[in-house]
Amino acid sequence: MSIVGKIIKVSHHLCQTEKSLEQKLEYLEASLEENGKTEDLCMVQLMRETGIRLGDLENVLWDNIQFPYVSGVMAKKTRSLYPVSQISEKTYDLLKQLKKKDEMVFHRIPAAFQATVRNAVGGEFDFNIYSIRWYWLKAVAKVKIPEADHGYVNLNHTEE
Repeated sequence: MSIVGKIIKVSHHLCQTEKSLEQKLEYLEASLEENGKTEDLCMVQLMRETGIRLGDLENVLWDNIQFPYVSGVMAKKTRSLYPVSQISEKTYDLLKQLKKKDEMVFHRIPAAFQATVRNAVGGEFDFNIYSIRWYWLKAVAKVKIPEADHGYVNLNHTEE
């Protein structure tokens, strides 16, 4: 990507507000629901409500879900536990619709999940799956992220 392309990408991200990202998430969730993508919708909602990273969704076990809480999920990156988080009744109801194949809640390949998300937004807007974590940090965890760091947070694609 050229320098100009990178600058445009960073400036585009800095224009994203918590509210605009929330609207994009609502659109994405509605599209996934409309298309019957229950597991993908559960993944998005769990990421949105708990801050769990995409790469750590495979670590979510049925034993971690004790409604209304999710606890005991291990983060690969830091080798620590995510904080206990509360989930909505809607997310819990969707989770109950998933078939229990084994102790793992999710069985989606991350690349397939990301492709489904891209298809769900259908080119209506640019959406980066890692923005869900940024949204959670700002809106749910109320972490103060300096404006100068927004580009860094969004462009760090080492997260799985």
